[in-house]
Amino acid sequence: MQVISLYPEQLVLLLLFLLESLSIISALLL
Repeated sequence: MQVISLYPEQLVLLLLFLLESLSIISALLL
């Protein structure tokens, strides 16, 4: 895995995407 080679902007976007997906999944479960 070459996660270190990713740009900081891409890491931030990935984290935001994961947070949004988690919020959507939690909303669907609740």
